[in-house]
Amino acid sequence: MGFSAVAVNGKTYNESIHKEIETLQHQVIVTSPDMCLEHNGFQKLLSDPKFAAHISTFIIDKAHCISQWGDKFRLVYSELGTLHSFVSANIPFLVTLATLPPLVLAEVWKIMHIQSDNSYHINLGTDRPNITWFVQLMKGGKTNFESLDFLVPSGGSGDDNIDLIQSMVFLMILMLQWAR
Repeated sequence: MGFSAVAVNGKTYNESIHKEIETLQHQVIVTSPDMCLEHNGFQKLLSDPKFAAHISTFIIDKAHCISQWGDKFRLVYSELGTLHSFVSANIPFLVTLATLPPLVLAEVWKIMHIQSDNSYHINLGTDRPNITWFVQLMKGGKTNFESLDFLVPSGGSGDDNIDLIQSMVFLMILMLQWAR
């Protein structure tokens, strides 16, 4: 889409990345709640009023983690609402998930300090006609790429420029214990 982006996590974050972000060389920063709320250097940058003035939106995907992980597994998720204190009140927070039951939605709104009078909720339903469920047995494990040939259109034009269908492949591995 033409945006300059950087992934920021405990392994990639260093002084060079910090400088790039600080000097606004990237329009998109992909990071985690842990980096925003627990990494001293990155949190200090986000909290700097001069830098925070350039933040246009916080986008938090997989909102169920805020509710389902926040009180047990990953406590930092339950603290995501504190990100509001880093920026001015007019900075939007886009909190997304494909399916969010009403009780979980209410809990996420509470944790994220979202007020119904200055926000809105869009529910597009769960019908996704662009998603197809397909099960493909991969006999050779993760090295059996031929099992994914159905994603590439056939036709031997010899042209190296093939128009691929936009696809996302989710891999589920089932390990079975065989009875002896």
